[in-house]
Amino acid sequence: MAVNSRLLGLLAKSRIEYELMPHREAFTAQEVAQTAHIRGRRLAKVVLVRAGHGAYLMAVIPASAHVDLELLGRISGHKDLELASEGEIQRVFPDCELGAMPPFGNLYDLPVYDGSLAQGRETAFPR
Repeated sequence: MAVNSRLLGLLAKSRIEYELMPHREAFTAQEVAQTAHIRGRRLAKVVLVRAGHGAYLMAVIPASAHVDLELLGRISGHKDLELASEGEIQRVFPDCELGAMPPFGNLYDLPVYDGSLAQGRETAFPR
C-alpha cells in the first residue's frame, strides 16, 4: 500500500525525518506494534470518535491503550461520544486504508486529543 500523499506532503513541508518500517499484515494496533518490533506505548493508534451532534474528534493514543470516552468527553466538552463505525472512518479518511489513518487531524480538519504520546522523541504510526 502506498503512503498517504497528504501525510508525505506534511512531512516534507515540515522537514520531518521519517523511516518506513515494513511489517507483516496485522489487524490491531497492538499486533502492528508486535510485528514491527515496536513497544505498544510507542505506536500511535488513531481512534475516530463521533460526538452526539455529528462532529468527529480524533483521539491519538498508544496502541496498548483504550479510549476512555467519558474522560475524552469531559476534556473536549462534548457529550454522548461514541466510537465511529468503519463506514464513518472510510468517509472521514477516504484516502486511507482502514487502520492506517495518520495521527495528524489537521490533514482532515479534525480536532486532536493526544493521549500522552508526546513524552518521547520518536513515535511510530501506521502509514
